[in-house]
Amino acid sequence: MLIVAIGTALFGLTDGLALQLAALLFFGLGFAPALSALYFMVSREIDEQSATEAFGWLNSGALVGGALVARTVGPLHGRVDAIPVRSESCTTS
Repeated sequence: MLIVAIGTALFGLTDGLALQLAALLFFGLGFAPALSALYFMVSREIDEQSATEAFGWLNSGALVGGALVARTVGPLHGRVDAIPVRSESCTTS
């Protein structure tokens, strides 16, 4: 999970599309194995009869976690000065 945190931080600190894509690649290297390990652990620990319910709870937990983060961070968006990100493709002349 440390690689996921480092990749997310690198994405927020970089300025430029190529560096941001490299940070997302770094982030994905840790996220995909962590997610697949979680699903593997759940599939190994439950009975076949309760697999649907277990994976339903797993997905629901992920969605609730994402919603709580969005609910917490969303109101701060626009109120807190963040690191400015310049994009040459978005500038108007």
